[in-house]
Amino acid sequence: MTFNPGFKISVPGRPPAKSNSYRIVRVGSFSKLVATAEVKHYEATLAEICRKQLEKMEVDTPLYPKLTSVEMVVIWHRADRRRKDLDNISKSIKDGITMGGVWADDTQVSTLVLRSTYDALEVGEEWVDIYLRSIPNPLGMIKSLSRSKKKSNISCISDVDVALSALDQVS
Repeated sequence: MTFNPGFKISVPGRPPAKSNSYRIVRVGSFSKLVATAEVKHYEATLAEICRKQLEKMEVDTPLYPKLTSVEMVVIWHRADRRRKDLDNISKSIKDGITMGGVWADDTQVSTLVLRSTYDALEVGEEWVDIYLRSIPNPLGMIKSLSRSKKKSNISCISDVDVALSALDQVS
């Protein structure tokens, strides 16, 4: 199955790990967690890039409406081999895309592929490529297949096989 991107953007810079980027702020007698300036800036930059891309595409509503499942591929072009947890960078990326209006909510991402490559020459030259596309909902296919049969000797496995073969035909 080949990947045909429906939406692609490139974001300059090193993505921040959102899980480690909060600080505690006192508001009167209460404390709350607030994202750091680095995370806020990255998300705002990503949101602006998304808005400009949607404007070029002449899209004024979310490209992926609420009930659409989305496949997301993130490729981080890095310069150094410092340890960084890839799933933590995906959180700030998904939040920035949500702010940019590409989809209704980041819970629509049903497939997430994260990859880092070491092909940037310097840390200041790092970037992230993000590819998005809508995908059929195989769970919905399986449910509709099982509802259409009354008592049957066909196992659940064959329902999954039918749904997966239908997915291959769509791709």
